[in-house]
Amino acid sequence: MRCSVGQRWDGKRCFGEIRLLRHQEARRHAAALGHGWRVPAIEELAGIVERRCQNPAINRNIFPDVAELYDNSAKYWSDTPIAEIPPLIYNIDFLTGEADGSTELARLGVRLVKGPIR
Repeated sequence: MRCSVGQRWDGKRCFGEIRLLRHQEARRHAAALGHGWRVPAIEELAGIVERRCQNPAINRNIFPDVAELYDNSAKYWSDTPIAEIPPLIYNIDFLTGEADGSTELARLGVRLVKGPIR
């Protein structure tokens, strides 16, 4: 998705309020949309990080809505658990481009993807 969950694309920009969701809420939201939408794997999220860009570390022409969500971060859920620390799930902070882990109860941004897991 070009816009975060809670927003819509009008052909030029994202509008509306970004929704911060817990991990299971993000998965339920994707399932409710149907048509193959899902929470992305960490590799997919990391694949849209633009290392040449800073604050945000993403191409704003393609993903124009990334902004600070809370506490000087813009963390977005992946659907990839951290194997070494089972209660944590990977996320990407699109302000810095760094990966981190959060418990499933944290409220983070969500950018869904469509299609088979890469």
